Amino acid sequence: MTRPRDSHRREPHPALGTTTPSEPALPPVLDGDAAVDLLIANTGPSQTVVDFDDDPVLRAAAHTTGRRYRALPLRAQTHRTPSAGAADADLVTLAWPRPHAPSPTAGTQALTVAADLLQPGGHVALLLEPAVPQAYTITWTGAVLAAAHHVGLDYLQDIICLHTTLDPHDDGARLPQHRVVLVLRRQAGRHA
Repeated sequence: MTRPRDSHRREPHPALGTTTPSEPALPPVLDGDAAVDLLIANTGPSQTVVDFDDDPVLRAAAHTTGRRYRALPLRAQTHRTPSAGAADADLVTLAWPRPHAPSPTAGTQALTVAADLLQPGGHVALLLEPAVPQAYTITWTGAVLAAAHHVGLDYLQDIICLHTTLDPHDDGARLPQHRVVLVLRRQAGRHA
């Protein structure tokens, strides 16, 4: 499927927006440029982005690039809720493992919901935590891909986002950081 060309002029993107008061706020997962790049590569103008983590930077990037943005409430992230028109997402984004429930089971449930939200030709972007969580082994990327395959998603590509953060122990020093984004797509011939 060919995505519409995007002629958006890239500028740094401020973190905007609010979170639902009943749900704890999560720190932004991507910086502005990485969020814009992810949206331009995987969606076209006016297409829908569903974000499991209500990332303010991703929300601002979606608004700036003309995408429709929808945060998925925490209560809807682990249960299948089939409804007419529910599969309207061109891109679903979620942190892995799930910040509120880092178990492999919770991650698989969230992936199931994410796959059910996709339109044909849509993608899921898993924003991988750089540190290996306790619930996973050293091969945790393999566990992610096995869970994705189980719910009908195949590996498409991975993206390494490089950035720097301030060193809390040294005024003004910057530390190199990275985040890996796994992009998945629905398996050929498989539908929600």
